[in-house]
Amino acid sequence: MKTTLKFLKVFIIILIVSLVMRALAKLYAIIHYALDTSTRITIEGEVFPDSWTNFTIMIYLIIGSLFIFFLAYLAFVFRKVIIAFSKNSFFSSENAMQLTKVGKGLIFYGFGLFVLSFILNFYLIDFTPYNSGRAFGRAVAKAIPIFIFSSFVLLIASIIKKGNILQSENELTI
Repeated sequence: MKTTLKFLKVFIIILIVSLVMRALAKLYAIIHYALDTSTRITIEGEVFPDSWTNFTIMIYLIIGSLFIFFLAYLAFVFRKVIIAFSKNSFFSSENAMQLTKVGKGLIFYGFGLFVLSFILNFYLIDFTPYNSGRAFGRAVAKAIPIFIFSSFVLLIASIIKKGNILQSENELTI
């Protein structure tokens, strides 16, 4: 169990670093555009509609960067739970509260990702009923795994909360 928790701690740290680097890359593109307004904002792996102005792309990238920083914050909170688990503190109210915060935060992040993906996909296509359904489907496909993962995190938080209650009742009877 200790080896698994150590591996998980290292994985979370790598995740936090990569998320912060990705958000900083987006912010760098915005700063680069602010210094050289004659160029169009481009980011590797991102495709923007031709009808969008640089200002619209900049707003989209700022919102996306904020969501990435929020996800890094949630990973940092989850890291605290992993550290508590490695100290054999499983059924504490602090762990349940932190995991609940992560689960609800992931629901918020998933909803935001869905909205941003739908807006971007909707503008990249010609408007027909089929294409709008396709844009909706692509946005749902990005958000569903996050919603499923957040429901598992909330389930684990409720199990830890119930375990904390049982542990305190057991300590009172002894």
